[in-house]
Amino acid sequence: MQAPLNASGQSTLLSLPLELRDHIYSFLLLPQHVYTSSATPETYTIYRSNKDQPTYVDTRIYLPARLSPNILQTCKQLREECLSFHAHHLNSLSPTTVTDPTPPESTLSHKLAARNNTHPDETMERYHDDGVVRITLEILRTFRGTMGFFVPVRDVPSPHFLSFLPLLGRIKKMKFIVWAGYDWWSGNSTRPVISIDRSRRAKPKRTWPDQTDVQQPSVRREDDSIPSQARRPDRLAVAIDTVLQHLPVVEELQVDVLLHATDFTNWDLPEEIKWEGIREWLDGPVSLSAGAQLKKVHRRLIVVHQGPPTISGTFLRQCEIGDGTWDNDDLSVEPSFTESFSRTIEPV
Repeated sequence: MQAPLNASGQSTLLSLPLELRDHIYSFLLLPQHVYTSSATPETYTIYRSNKDQPTYVDTRIYLPARLSPNILQTCKQLREECLSFHAHHLNSLSPTTVTDPTPPESTLSHKLAARNNTHPDETMERYHDDGVVRITLEILRTFRGTMGFFVPVRDVPSPHFLSFLPLLGRIKKMKFIVWAGYDWWSGNSTRPVISIDRSRRAKPKRTWPDQTDVQQPSVRREDDSIPSQARRPDRLAVAIDTVLQHLPVVEELQVDVLLHATDFTNWDLPEEIKWEGIREWLDGPVSLSAGAQLKKVHRRLIVVHQGPPTISGTFLRQCEIGDGTWDNDDLSVEPSFTESFSRTIEPV
């Protein structure tokens, strides 16, 4: 695709004033779309393959509006102007979402989520979208592979994320939707490694028919492989750090940790303070080393129920470097167990 040329051999579009070109670019925006790190939409072959699907830090990336790749491939000047316009549109105070007439159940992202039996997650993520670029992270969640369920390693960004860096690298507002497993919520993933010497049975030579083996008691000792016995880094902080290393201009970050109502009720978490196991992450920086440019960080813990009807409730929210207000909170009625407070971000 090439830009049309006028009689003098110059591009007609690029010869227009920049303000007029930006107005034209606004009509070229395509509807919102969710990109996934998966690539195969078929559901009947996923568990028949002898190869496990690759897993990445990011599971899904939501763009409220997007530009056609054909426009970005026309020429360097048009590509740069379109990326700048798109980033300016997403960074605006009230970004406009280009709605898609396609039903959510018919979208490719929903089919790919149904492939892994996570379509309820994808539905709840759409319910909480508010016009901000959203990246979905999964922390210590089990994944069904060819040999059963396991916790996959998610330490590198997906190819989709890397391909969007020319755009995402200009974004100043970002939202992370987090789905975490029980080990993260309970805090087991950050505790020091403790080894236990199991009971051993002495096996002396038998001299009498009624002689029994002598059993030694179990001995609990610290693992010598970790000299300081320091707590392990929080997996969510590591994942956010991995993503923010590629996003140098993000100034406002919103982290929504979603928990299904059944897990909220059935998991063995403290009755009064469900977030007791993750207090260290709530009281510390949102990431390990990246994110020094952040000016405001919002964190919310939300319990969700797919329904129908779809219901969600925030049971903890905090605002760092701010007045604690939540302008984009779509919950009209807060539950009685909601706690709100604000504090400054601790230096990295």
